[in-house]
Amino acid sequence: MKEYRFIAETPSAKIVVCLNYIKVSAKSLIPYENNNSLKIRCEQGCQNYNNKWSCPPHSPKYSVISKKFNNAYVFLFYCHLEQFSYIKTPYMKIRVANSILKSRSDKIIRQLEKESNGKMLANNSCRLCKECSCKTKESKCKKPSKLRFSMESVGLNVESIAMDFFDHKLLSYSKDNVPLYSSVVTTILTNEIIEEDKINELFLNMGIEFYLA
Repeated sequence: MKEYRFIAETPSAKIVVCLNYIKVSAKSLIPYENNNSLKIRCEQGCQNYNNKWSCPPHSPKYSVISKKFNNAYVFLFYCHLEQFSYIKTPYMKIRVANSILKSRSDKIIRQLEKESNGKMLANNSCRLCKECSCKTKESKCKKPSKLRFSMESVGLNVESIAMDFFDHKLLSYSKDNVPLYSSVVTTILTNEIIEEDKINELFLNMGIEFYLA
């Protein structure tokens, strides 16, 4: 497992983001697939169900989407919320932290996906359009080349993956409950080897201040 720290600059502070990643075989994630349980949870409790092309019932199974790839690089991004002491409202600390993690991880992993000829499994439902055409039933996806399915949407149990591969618990939160940290998990499926030097070079080219943990 590789560990990085990098700086995410905001107008009010420099936030330290932790990045851990590990290389496993693409097949090794198949035991974490549970589409039936996910479908029930999504259908009963998520507003994106059948309202986004990136979400169930439109998303494929992991065991199907991973067939063309040998390797899976799993990335864990997280940051401690004590760094947001300048924000008074507890829930806003979570929202700002999540915004930083999701935007930075999406930008980094999309670039790595491109350089490794891979396929990214995102950290959340697609956010490319203000309103998905799936919801309005107007047409098919307007940006199919950019659409990416999330790990959850293809049936993967992300909580178990985070624990088993990183010994990292994904913490829940509410408006009144601020956890110690916030986390996102994402994956790249590829047939290539992503060398550490490639990630270092990527950070340098993106102007990201980083160091190895």
